[in-house]
Amino acid sequence: MNYINEPGAIVPGFLFSAKNRPLLFDRFSNEKFDLIVIGGGVTGAGIALDAQLRGIKTALFEMQDFAGGTSSRSTKLIHGGLRYLKQFEFGLVAETGRERAVIQRLAPHITHPIPMLLPIYKNGTLSKFSASLATWVYDFLARVKSTEKRKVLSLEETLQHEPLLKKEGLLGGILYYEYITDDARLTQEVIKTAFAKGALP
Repeated sequence: MNYINEPGAIVPGFLFSAKNRPLLFDRFSNEKFDLIVIGGGVTGAGIALDAQLRGIKTALFEMQDFAGGTSSRSTKLIHGGLRYLKQFEFGLVAETGRERAVIQRLAPHITHPIPMLLPIYKNGTLSKFSASLATWVYDFLARVKSTEKRKVLSLEETLQHEPLLKKEGLLGGILYYEYITDDARLTQEVIKTAFAKGALP
């Protein structure tokens, strides 16, 4: 299969491909850029895309492989909003909830809801009431879908979800949802979008 149909031409459909790297390197040498972003992680990829969409001719450089560093070693969770709530960062909880919804809408193929179980123990950090209230506020601020709203579980229901929990002092639990993603692939999707808009990675 021929990826390139004539000298110097890049075939649509195979744009973001190692097969085209020699042509892209040649463009790096012969074109002028308004902005050069160094670092092909998710931050660099996002900056490149944003700049290119604003009409700034952008090039993205990465020493090794795209998303090969920190962006491939995260928790895979998209914004752990509960920790912000614990610090009374209500605006940040709402903001991250909106951002999470955008990512899920734009990349549903690599962004999925995952249930999280918060066990509640006697004399623990949170009482069952405060944990229930906190996750309700989280659902409200983050505009969580009705099918993914938190559920307050009894002791028996909690153990059904996680039988290996320590039973002594266990009062119940809260089942809530976070979103998980393939962060390296998400970074690559952002870079491909930036490339399609004219940035040069």
